[in-house]
Amino acid sequence: NRLFLLTIGWLVFTLLWPRYVSFRLPGVPDILPGRVLFGLLLVMWIFLLVNSKTLWADFAAVVRRHRFVFGIFFAYVALRLLSAVFSRYFVNSAYVLLNELLTYFPLIAIGAIVFSTAERLRYLMMAFAGTAIALGALGVMEAALGKNIFAAYLPGFFSLSSEYLEQIVQEKIRGGSYRVQGTFGHPLLYAQFLLFATPFVALFLNPERKFRSFLILLALAVIGVAVVRSGSRSAVIGAVIVGMLWLALALFGQIIAKTTSRMSWLALFAVPLVLTSAVLIALQSTDYVIGRDRAEYNSSNARVEMYLKGFEVTSESPAVGHGPGLAIELMGFVGTGGVRTLDSYYVSVMVESGFLAISAFLLFGISGALVAAKVGLTSRSAFNRAVGRSIACAIVGVMLMCSILSTPHNLPFYFLLIGVSLALKQVDENDARESA
Repeated sequence: NRLFLLTIGWLVFTLLWPRYVSFRLPGVPDILPGRVLFGLLLVMWIFLLVNSKTLWADFAAVVRRHRFVFGIFFAYVALRLLSAVFSRYFVNSAYVLLNELLTYFPLIAIGAIVFSTAERLRYLMMAFAGTAIALGALGVMEAALGKNIFAAYLPGFFSLSSEYLEQIVQEKIRGGSYRVQGTFGHPLLYAQFLLFATPFVALFLNPERKFRSFLILLALAVIGVAVVRSGSRSAVIGAVIVGMLWLALALFGQIIAKTTSRMSWLALFAVPLVLTSAVLIALQSTDYVIGRDRAEYNSSNARVEMYLKGFEVTSESPAVGHGPGLAIELMGFVGTGGVRTLDSYYVSVMVESGFLAISAFLLFGISGALVAAKVGLTSRSAFNRAVGRSIACAIVGVMLMCSILSTPHNLPFYFLLIGVSLALKQVDENDARESA
């Protein structure tokens, strides 16, 4: 229960507290509520892991049930470790790798073990949905004001976390339009999270509760406006893809479940409509992908160049890469204000740890999405199906945005959710045994 409460608290505070606003004391790192709560969560997890045989048994059981998923993850970790060992800057690479291990691995395990009941799953879905709605509303308000709310009215005892984030807060104009960022350090991170969390808002749509469904649709519209005003073309395109995937999983799940013959036939006729719409949208989105003005066109070209150079740099050490934490220096791209930049997490992993590591990373995300999608299609429980398709779509949303964003600030939620997908499968199997 304490792990559950700390996880929910960490999630809510990390999302709703501005990441670029911190308490600053002499001689200590920036103090953020989410960072403090995650430290407590990590300490409690390690303490319980050392002292609780039950927790070890539960974790071992999860690993046995999902050998393929954890096998991919452990292979990814091994490849990252190997790249750190052979890195020219071992200390720096080892520090980056240790930070990843202390962040991602515990969250996968916590997601798989702590959220293994339907009640806790529901609370987690509510936390993601509630924060997404709040952040969407905040983004619309920020767009209306044309300035960052928190940075504009910052009390004296707070400070921006760094000069780099301060620059982002002050210079966020693209094509004459202000780019909203909410509580996140960059508009792209804000858009990535909204894309990630929107399926959990849609999860609470219920045709039998018309007023609640109306409010949910209104919230989805607000979130959509916030995504557009973030200035992220990738998030807009990703929202269309994720929306189509969510609808397709819902329709096919309805057919497989056969809850009513009328709904099954309706779903059957709706599937070709969804697929046709997806093709038409793809054909119409070419200009959006390439760029509608010179700034967007240059941005798209720069990302293509990053991928091409990423393959070139990785080919110099294809098996183990050059070491964690070194991609941005090796690539050498410089953005606004002379700050080094790299616009793809996949390129970062590929350059740092080689072709096998990026393959393992992608396969790990896909395997987690497939576990959730299977529940979303085949579960006898309507709630489990809704949660499954929402988790699958959320994972896909993050993976899409990682192709144009290297900053890993939202990845902890991604790894947590892959663990939760494994917990959902266990919950669904338990429900099936109880109803048999």
